[in-house]
Amino acid sequence: MNEHESLSKEDRISQLPDGILCHILSFLPIKCALATCILFSRWKFVWTLLPNLCFDERLHMRPVYGQHMGYIFRKDGFCFSEDPNPVFENFVTRVLHLTNPTAIGKFSLDRWALSDLTRFRSWVDSIIMRNVCEIELFLGSHKLVRLPESICTLKTLEVLKLYSDFVIKIPPSGLCFRSLKVLTVVLEYPDNNLTERLFSICPALEDLSIGHLDDKSLINFNISSTTLKRLCLSFTNGVAYSNNWHKVMIATPNLELLNIHDFCMVSYMFHELPPFTKVFIDIFYDDGWSWVQSGRAQRLLNSLTKAKFLALSADTVYVSPLHHVLRPSYISYSCLYLFFLV
Repeated sequence: MNEHESLSKEDRISQLPDGILCHILSFLPIKCALATCILFSRWKFVWTLLPNLCFDERLHMRPVYGQHMGYIFRKDGFCFSEDPNPVFENFVTRVLHLTNPTAIGKFSLDRWALSDLTRFRSWVDSIIMRNVCEIELFLGSHKLVRLPESICTLKTLEVLKLYSDFVIKIPPSGLCFRSLKVLTVVLEYPDNNLTERLFSICPALEDLSIGHLDDKSLINFNISSTTLKRLCLSFTNGVAYSNNWHKVMIATPNLELLNIHDFCMVSYMFHELPPFTKVFIDIFYDDGWSWVQSGRAQRLLNSLTKAKFLALSADTVYVSPLHHVLRPSYISYSCLYLFFLV
């Protein structure tokens, strides 16, 4: 055997330290990373040291196109049975049981339906005990899933993304998520007790994204933070002529970026908006608008007179013509740049 053949048969990857192997496996879906345990004895337990555990139901099912009774179809082409399948849940439980119990960097779960919410809460309890830094949850067919109270006091949590309605019991002390820097929530049927308090009691919050999908109830959003730098608000499932009375109160003196996508024209009230804020406004105009929606749109733009950068969509300009946007009160406060986003 010559030197070239000897080198080609040498398994150099298996000789790498566990930290580097884990880094390599972190680019694979957890299902594929687990499968490496059958390669060689050296790989048998490497996957159990993975710091990021990302579970996606779509990776366990084949895309199905067309119409089938009893299935839910998503825009990405995957279909899911309306009846929960415990196989995926057993997989999540097994992985959490076998992986390193000391620390988790990220835990994400994309699951359309759960057969047992008690099991889901045990998963969340488990990752909280391991001082998880980032949590991302999507439970498509469930409403108002209660999260453990201990999540509010978790000191290591820096990123929290909730793409379904969850119930979070705010502690009596008033402060929660002390280390949280990034918060993303998509709410369909939120509780006013949550929307009026949660976005104002996170002392380290820098990036906040709120999506609201229901226009049938009156919801007040209170956003008050001295640390917040980026704020994205999306009201994209409302009816433009429904005359909903949602209210959004914003007091963010250090905000650097404000992004609003509003298809139902809620009511905005600003306090302490800094002059260097970049603002992007996308309002969906509907022929059924009443004077209420038109007045709200004009008041929204009137509140942004100190913005250094203002980008408006075509519909926004249609609602508030340029001769209103460029009136002297705007020019006296700042230099505006208008961009038409179609």
